[in-house]
Amino acid sequence: MHPFIFSNKIAPRLARHLVFWFLYFAGTLLIHLPDIRSWGVINRDIFVTAFSDALSLLPVYLLAVYSAIYIILPIYLRNRKLSLLVWYSLLIFTISIPVGYYIAEVDYMSRGYDSDELDFFATALHNCMANLITITTAAVIIKIMKDYWLRERENELLAIENIRNKLHLLKMQMHPRVLFVSLQRIYHEIDGGTREAPEMILKLSDLLSYLLYESESEQVPLSKEVQMIENYLALKRLEYKQQIDLRMETDGQLHLHGIAPGLFLPLLEIGIERSGGVERLTIVTVQLRSIGSKIHFSLTNNTPGMEIANDPMVQTTLRTVRERLRSANYQKCKLELQSGTDGLTIVMQLERNKGKAADPALRTIKT
Repeated sequence: MHPFIFSNKIAPRLARHLVFWFLYFAGTLLIHLPDIRSWGVINRDIFVTAFSDALSLLPVYLLAVYSAIYIILPIYLRNRKLSLLVWYSLLIFTISIPVGYYIAEVDYMSRGYDSDELDFFATALHNCMANLITITTAAVIIKIMKDYWLRERENELLAIENIRNKLHLLKMQMHPRVLFVSLQRIYHEIDGGTREAPEMILKLSDLLSYLLYESESEQVPLSKEVQMIENYLALKRLEYKQQIDLRMETDGQLHLHGIAPGLFLPLLEIGIERSGGVERLTIVTVQLRSIGSKIHFSLTNNTPGMEIANDPMVQTTLRTVRERLRSANYQKCKLELQSGTDGLTIVMQLERNKGKAADPALRTIKT
């Protein structure tokens, strides 16, 4: 039914118009039928008369309907001038009433009715005012309702596309610093001729592959995100060598959960990249657990966290992550950064939405 009602192809459009005018003929036939108690005496002449009347007035109705929906209605919606409708009505009635008078005169005379000019004029007014207004108004209402539905659907699709474009920009904002820092360190390793450079390139290529190909998906299995985190930590171990101790702990059935791809990467960047410049050994622990429908992520390190927490770039990164969370398919979520003089902790808690998953482009959640 959707193509039949809304398609602009020739075949469905022609079918719609034929159905409309078939209903016009059917309505004319119903008007000509006698009282239900006399249906037993219905004969062929009644159908012939009804068809003849409908066919004789069809050109008048065709002119009124198609001039209204394809000429007057578009002009009126652009200009919103009531005078246009008044002049159009006067013009249509000026054309249709004399035509209806002539049709009624010919019809009455051909059937041998004893009628005068007043009967012809009354019939013309009935056919070319009451019936014409009814049929034209029905066609205009159908046209307006169809156009309104199509416009609302188009606006909805544009809104969804706009949200998805914003999400894509948010994803693009998250990764450049991480990749730039890694490339810069790889360059120094290659320049120094160290053995770690080839392995660092492989790890970075795995990370890039994940970000490029999986970022187009709305969700990926949490187990894939864990692999990405492990590749990232392996790359950082090669970069920082003995300056940093990276640990990761996982627990629960991670494969049962879905997650927005690359969601944890900015948090890792805050906890690792910004702690790597400390002279003493930095210990970073990453924990990822699933309990029922909930996901718990935490990152802790032993570096002074007050300076990191007050960094404007860190605040911008956290706001970007929260924007992504607002479009993710979770009932509840929490993102906190706890800083102190002797450590930094980042905590994220997510709860999977129960029931049928909604379109991530339309859902908003509480953060």
